Amino acid sequence: MQNELMENWSKLTQCVSKPLIEMTELNLNTISNFAKNSSVLQVLSQAKKPEDVMAAQVKLAHLASLALTNYAQKAMEIGLSAIAETNKVCVETVNKTSGKPSEFVHKTAESVKTGTTTKRNK
Repeated sequence: MQNELMENWSKLTQCVSKPLIEMTELNLNTISNFAKNSSVLQVLSQAKKPEDVMAAQVKLAHLASLALTNYAQKAMEIGLSAIAETNKVCVETVNKTSGKPSEFVHKTAESVKTGTTTKRNK
């Protein structure tokens, strides 16, 4: 019983830690990609006309919206995967543990039918 409890606890902690690691990697990759796309910021800082500033801002906003959309999609995939995995572990645990009480009830009922129960002294 304790081994099963520890095994289930281990599975649940893996269900939590795996998405946290994936989100950390996603955050680091997103920040890294923002740092790599600093060419737009250079163009923005060197702009001499208002049209150039506006064009650089539009390009920067476009790149940022693409990156954030990609980030949101990956974050949702990680979250949904974590929920599915946790649900799977919980269902397996419930199925394992819910069978045991019914087995006990069936064994007790069978022993009552056959008369093999032990009587307590009062």
